[in-house]
Amino acid sequence: ASSSLFDTIKPFTKKNEPSVNWEDKTIANADDGDMLVRCYQKQVNAAGFSFKKKTKRNPDETVMLFFHGGGFCIGDINTHHEFCHAVCERTGWPVVSVDYRLAPEYPAPTGLRDCIAAYAWLADNCHKFGALASRIVLAGDSAGGGLSTMIAQQVITPSAKSWQDLGVDGQKTFEILQRLPQPLAQMPLYPVTDIENDYPSWELYGEGLLLDHADVAVFDAACLENSPLPRQHILMSPMLGDNRHICPTYVVAAELDVLRDEAFAYAKQLEDYGRAVQTYTVYGAPHGFIHFMSVHQGLEQETNHIIHGFADFVRDVISTQNVLAA
Repeated sequence: ASSSLFDTIKPFTKKNEPSVNWEDKTIANADDGDMLVRCYQKQVNAAGFSFKKKTKRNPDETVMLFFHGGGFCIGDINTHHEFCHAVCERTGWPVVSVDYRLAPEYPAPTGLRDCIAAYAWLADNCHKFGALASRIVLAGDSAGGGLSTMIAQQVITPSAKSWQDLGVDGQKTFEILQRLPQPLAQMPLYPVTDIENDYPSWELYGEGLLLDHADVAVFDAACLENSPLPRQHILMSPMLGDNRHICPTYVVAAELDVLRDEAFAYAKQLEDYGRAVQTYTVYGAPHGFIHFMSVHQGLEQETNHIIHGFADFVRDVISTQNVLAA
């Protein structure tokens, strides 16, 4: 397992749309050290309208908090820049991408704690993005999709024992979780949801594709090395936790992916709990397909379809909330 895929596709990344501005900000990580977040916003003119369309910037008053993939060990805000840029351009939502600390130097659940710290920062600063604290949506791909599902779960139904067993650091994170607003919705893309159990897709697609058994073994070992967490823990496998009250969820799966059936199983669990869930499968696509927007027209179209699909999904959630509040 390496970052070679990310390095290979960099020369093919399309030029950024001029309608989106982005900047890196330094915020505090879970241990009060420095952590970067990259913030994307649509450009507006003096009247507050977007340059390309005569619409107000961020009319949905929504902001996305994004967690990059890479097995909790590789990747950063640069490797997922194009996707976050595209989300902002196509939805009009600001996007905040989190450069959380990585294993093995920082074993689990350090990355998760950093992402929760970023959530707290965004909840306190979302007004600067024209968004409401009640309209934070979560998203991430692969390991980042796992982080999205874990954070959604722990913000809505925090597990006191799981965090308090981690000592002072865990207690600090638990106290943060108790004051966070619930996410409006989430979009886990081909997520890690259950690292312990085998699924049929493990046998079907475990060799010869973008993510294989060997890669997953390396990532899992690095993430759990020196970690206080066992493999079977809700802060590693969100399907083991309490998802009975999870926020509306738009699950994206890739057909030719070792993790495909984990995505399906997670969606089925939410469906069985009666939660609002929609599943979209990209047929013929491998794990990590959002990184091929620049080199494969079909995958670019699929990725754009997913972005617009999630935006419609979120707007339906907002409309339903408005009707219920009327």
